[in-house]
Parts: sequence; C-alpha cells; structure tokens
Amino acid sequence: QPCTEFMGNRDSNNTGILGFVDGIHIPQRDANLAPLVYAYETAPLGSAERQDAYESLAAVYKAREELDRAVYRVAKIAYALTANASADMLHQVYTILTAKDFGDASKQIVEDWDCLRKLIATWESRVGVLGEYGMQYSKVFAKLCNMGVNERILQSAILQAQSEGTIKGSTTWGQHVHTSISR
Repeated sequence: QPCTEFMGNRDSNNTGILGFVDGIHIPQRDANLAPLVYAYETAPLGSAERQDAYESLAAVYKAREELDRAVYRVAKIAYALTANASADMLHQVYTILTAKDFGDASKQIVEDWDCLRKLIATWESRVGVLGEYGMQYSKVFAKLCNMGVNERILQSAILQAQSEGTIKGSTTWGQHVHTSISR
C-alpha cells in the first residue's frame, strides 16, 4: 500500500503522527518504524528530541513516497514501451499493476522467475535497493514480466524517468528506513 495511505498526516497540534500503528498490531513491513514512532510519541512536546524524531520519521515517509512515485512512473513507461499503449491504456496501468488479485486464481502470479529476478536486479543496480518497504513492489515487477517487459525495456524506462527527473540516479531507499533514534 502506498506510504500516504499508511502513514497519514501530522496533526495540527503536533501531538502525534496519525495512522501509524494501533498500539497492538504493526504490519511486518512497517515494524522498523515502531522505534521512530515511539521516540516521537514519547518525547516531550516542543523539545528538540521530539523535533529530531519527527524529522527522522518524515525522512522515512519522504523516501517511501519517492519510491512509490518512482516505481509507478517506471512501470508506466515500461508498459508503454512494451505495449505501444494508447493514452487510455496508460491511464489504466496503475490499476492493472497495483490490483490486489492477479485475475485467474489458478494461474501463477509469476510466470517467469528469471525475468522477475532480472527486473529486480536491474532496478536495484540502476536506481537503488528496494529494501523491506520496496519489496511490496515485487508483484508489480512480476506483472511487468507477465506483460512482456524485459530488463532492456526496464533499463530504458528507468533512463527515461531519470531524464525527466522523476527519479534520481542510484538511491538507497532502505537507507532512511533503517534510521533510528538514539536516546
């Protein structure tokens, strides 16, 4: 799920971050955020410690949003390069790529595991390591493989997105995710 849906927004009274955890359940992919949330929520209001914790949390949030946008943009370009798709089809690509189900339940999600490995390796060598949060996009890469995208097409899509400024060169998405607060 996109970071904006998960994280929520900072409330206007600076009393907490809305939407992180319910205090009991933490999705595994987001477990590494728990110490950051805890540091923020337990720091005294108005303190430098609270501000530092918020800035660390905001950096993770920003990195996740950038990854969300980058994967979507590159997938859209790769799909267009593969399918010679019309504007209407490109508008639907987000729905196609992010759908929870893969259609026919009897079909494998990944038809070509080598393709999937190569696409992820291409992404990580050209853009940056996906990290724990980014691994949710494995299903997007699987769908791209199933649509006929290969590593050459993905490289072209990445280069085009980089030339547009949509994504930067080598980025370490996981770098912000492992940020911690020292007490």
